[in-house]
Amino acid sequence: MQRNWKTPLFALVCCLGAGCSVPTEVYVIPHSFIGWVVVVVDNPKCTAADHVGKKTIIYIQDDGFSCTSTVLTNITVYREYRSGSGEGAQLPVGNPSKGGLIWSETHVSEARRDGALLLKFIEFFVGPEELSKTPGTHADPLQRAVTHGIIPESAIK
Repeated sequence: MQRNWKTPLFALVCCLGAGCSVPTEVYVIPHSFIGWVVVVVDNPKCTAADHVGKKTIIYIQDDGFSCTSTVLTNITVYREYRSGSGEGAQLPVGNPSKGGLIWSETHVSEARRDGALLLKFIEFFVGPEELSKTPGTHADPLQRAVTHGIIPESAIK
């Protein structure tokens, strides 16, 4: 059976022309923020993320932390990083020659202690790539969760 390459191409062009959308996580980062961002996900102690169509909007606090009860999966098709109120400029990902400002993105990770799940989180760095590699600057997701009252300090001792 011979496949017609025009059919999928036609469907893609129609979809794009009609404004189809894919699931997107939008991270709204405070203007001029530089540092590691930790987003705790799927946590009942936190509020749900905002949703606009197929976009899940996650607001990052001034210290680079956020927490949501929303379940984020590793199958999200697209991520956007925006500066300011969410309507601000989209921050470029990777590629230092093009002014990249987002580095070391992770999928949903799990922090466990003695086999028990303590936390699900996503992390990434905002700023110049060379700063993301500076020793001692990486955020500790567990400590950040303790600081924000998501898990008790005794859970990480």
